[in-house]
Amino acid sequence: MKLSRWIFASALTVIAGLLLSTPAYAQGGDMGSRLEQELQRTEEIIQRAMELVRDAGNAQAGLLVKKAIELQAEAHNSFRNGRWAICANQTKLARELAQRAMGLLQRPEERLERVELELERTDEMIQAAREKGSPDWPETALALMAGVQRQQEKAWEFYRATQLRPALRLTLQVREMLRKLDHQMSGTDPRDMRARIEQVSDLVGRAFREAEESGQTHRIQLSERAREILMRARERLADGRLRAAHQHLEQAERLANQALRLENRERGPEEFEADMGRYEARLEQLQLRLVDYPSREATRLVEESMEHHRLAREQATAEDGTLERAMAELRIAMRLLERAGELVQ
Repeated sequence: MKLSRWIFASALTVIAGLLLSTPAYAQGGDMGSRLEQELQRTEEIIQRAMELVRDAGNAQAGLLVKKAIELQAEAHNSFRNGRWAICANQTKLARELAQRAMGLLQRPEERLERVELELERTDEMIQAAREKGSPDWPETALALMAGVQRQQEKAWEFYRATQLRPALRLTLQVREMLRKLDHQMSGTDPRDMRARIEQVSDLVGRAFREAEESGQTHRIQLSERAREILMRARERLADGRLRAAHQHLEQAERLANQALRLENRERGPEEFEADMGRYEARLEQLQLRLVDYPSREATRLVEESMEHHRLAREQATAEDGTLERAMAELRIAMRLLERAGELVQ
């Protein structure tokens, strides 16, 4: 057992030596420089993880480090080939694997300290939500806030009983509940509402311009209706009726999107390829942003979006596929991408 452990550790050393000795690649621009920094950061973390694995001989941690090394090698290859968005995702995943390996080797007191920090951070988020709260919140929001507090108290009970895994899992679930609450109550702050109105106004304006250019009566009617309802949203905001303003905004946004979707039905292969190009450019921007602002939920949405993007491509190229279905998949992919982008603004 000791010999096989020594051989495994030595193999990791050789693999990592090859990886860490890889020279920097001559790539221009800030994006390339940032990615090189991220690659170097990951390599340093992998090196620390390897040293810990060698000393501890933990098989599970060793497998995580081996996978991290393989992913990091793939990230370097993607960088060399100019696939920067893929490179950013690969090196981030490699770094997370190495960090998970180190987490397995932490001493009990270190794990205890980490869970305590996470619990305290959740407490701060709850306090911030309370300060933004109001007795005028709907019953569903007030009930959700009460549930948040109960679950966090239970997480602290797990922690005091040194049941660290359930404590950590529960406090992270509490944060997810807080995010849902924040989303549910978005738009109830006048400053947020004004920013939201401007976003929807841009969307409605685009829908109206494209509808007029197309000359399609139904699209023009939808766009005009969206403009009317947007005007009502502005009036409700001016009157201080925030919830009514929020409802009008959602309706205006739906109508504008409906008008734009009608336009998409008449788009051909060239327009589809242009839309695919815009999606891929946006995907690359967002994946690089996730390097600086990691978010588990945003990453999940990006992965789901990429799957719909793949399905869009399949529908466009398959013998039994149709361009209309391909465009529908691409619209879903883009919406998911935009939702992910909102989480890392």
